Amino acid sequence: MRTESFKRVLLSTLVVASIIALAIPLLSPSPVHAALTSHAPIYINGNAGFTKPDPVNGGGSGTAGDPYIIENWDISAENYPGIEIRNTTAYFIIRNCYVHDGGSNYVGTYFYNVTKGVIDNTITENNEVGICLEYSDNNLIKNNTCENNSILGIFLYISNNNLIDNNICEKNKQIGIHLENSDNNTISNNIAKNTQIYDGIDLENSNNNFVSNNTCKNNNRSGIFLYLSWNNTIDNNTCRNNYWDGIHLNSSVNNLVSNNTCSNSSYGYGIYIVWSSDNNRAYHNNILNNAIQAYDAGSNYWDNSYPSGGNYWGDYTGVDENQGENQDIPGSDGIGDTPYDISGGSNRDRYPFMSPFPFRDVDIMISPIYRDGPAKTVLTYIITATNVGTENDNYDLTVSDDAGWSPTLLDSLPEVPKGENRQATLSVTIPENATPCTESHIMVVATSRADNKMRDIGTCVAHAISPKAEFKLENLYKVGLDMNLWLENGSKLVVKFYKYDNVTPDNQCIIENFAPPKHVENIENVPHPSGLTPVEIVRLVLTTDDTENIISTLASFTATKSVLASRYLKIKSEYVKPGADKPALATEYLKVKTQYVKAP
Repeated sequence: MRTESFKRVLLSTLVVASIIALAIPLLSPSPVHAALTSHAPIYINGNAGFTKPDPVNGGGSGTAGDPYIIENWDISAENYPGIEIRNTTAYFIIRNCYVHDGGSNYVGTYFYNVTKGVIDNTITENNEVGICLEYSDNNLIKNNTCENNSILGIFLYISNNNLIDNNICEKNKQIGIHLENSDNNTISNNIAKNTQIYDGIDLENSNNNFVSNNTCKNNNRSGIFLYLSWNNTIDNNTCRNNYWDGIHLNSSVNNLVSNNTCSNSSYGYGIYIVWSSDNNRAYHNNILNNAIQAYDAGSNYWDNSYPSGGNYWGDYTGVDENQGENQDIPGSDGIGDTPYDISGGSNRDRYPFMSPFPFRDVDIMISPIYRDGPAKTVLTYIITATNVGTENDNYDLTVSDDAGWSPTLLDSLPEVPKGENRQATLSVTIPENATPCTESHIMVVATSRADNKMRDIGTCVAHAISPKAEFKLENLYKVGLDMNLWLENGSKLVVKFYKYDNVTPDNQCIIENFAPPKHVENIENVPHPSGLTPVEIVRLVLTTDDTENIISTLASFTATKSVLASRYLKIKSEYVKPGADKPALATEYLKVKTQYVKAP
């Protein structure tokens, strides 16, 4: 398999109707089935490799009306590409699979010289590349999640006339979706976000592609990047909160950039055009709240003549008192009377708009992003949906996970006015049979009811742990207690203090009254109830209402010689700090020395 192109990442609409006919509706993804069957990596070379019932476990005969179905497999790519298909012309669908853990060596799903294939509703994560097509035409990649891959989420190399639609590419290291030497492809309705090094969507030496209705945000370089790419259409995309640029054209000619919103580029430009990038057209874009709105070192067109007009610029300060091609006829027309000059050369937008073009956009945040607990614990998270568009909107929330823990939404979102946010609550119960250290990666998708192409995602993690109760000595008179427990009986949690003989009681402190079942998650300091009395032995016990009726001991701690020696060193360190309570520390120091002699 050719791998050099993975390592040297340099950074239309024509898809055969028969492939489209295979697809279930593109904008209605469903979560990957929880009940997957483990399977070794799949290798198919030629149509004869589609054998039933393994790996073709869903039937089919390889025709347009009856494609082969490969579904519901859980495949580790640790030692080989998870699914590798070569040299086929039969119709087939890969769906509802989980392909993972190829690391930096192996691809999740790989096509070489393949036509008429569909990859639908798979999760591919922690691989070298999530999905890769080489020398493969007329395929459909839809409704997939490609995340945390070490190089790319989706990669096309010398592959034409493919449709990449409604995928989520998140937290991939270099690029979310990358085309190299690939023409006449459509990239639509995808989310490409949180790329760690480069771009959300990247075209290199790729021509006549159609890039539309994508959301590219929070990427470390650009939202959309074109290098040595001609005659592409970049239309109706949202490029927001990217570190460098919203849309970047480098050595690229004859491209159309229209109807996009490029905003909040932290240290760069809304649109950036450099290095012999000429004869490009950029109009009807919203360009606002960037460090610098635009830069153009070439010879390009920033409007579509009058009356079609140019772009909306967030920092345009002109007035609208006139109209007409020369803006010299009295009467406003929504277009500024003076041009907007573009940094970098002599380019200008002759017809800047006074108001932004209406657009819809939403930002989803989940807090906290990580929670843990023992089996049966109910974990809750707050989902915040912020409307960053120009219109009031309503959003539908859907939730899925990769562990089958069935996260649920406890409420729905009300209408969210523009510029405001609203919240909903997410809940997940850690299963009774969950193995400690296993995780559920949860994804929430918010979709605008007015425009289902406008979506955003938020993610969080639920982590199963063994029940936890741990003590540590805070000072000679106080212990710290870190708890994460699921309690199915009892009514009180009590910290009991004992002398070193481990028999003689030395007081107690009730830290929790409860009615079972109860999840207790807390970090607190528990002082000795008698005041400045040294801690010797403590136990956390579960009791009935009668604290002498102990059901079980959950944790214990002894102030041993090694513990006291550590406290002695900390006292010396604290004593010399500004503002230290030196008399109190000196008294504690002497008591530590006294207790050290009798400590075990």
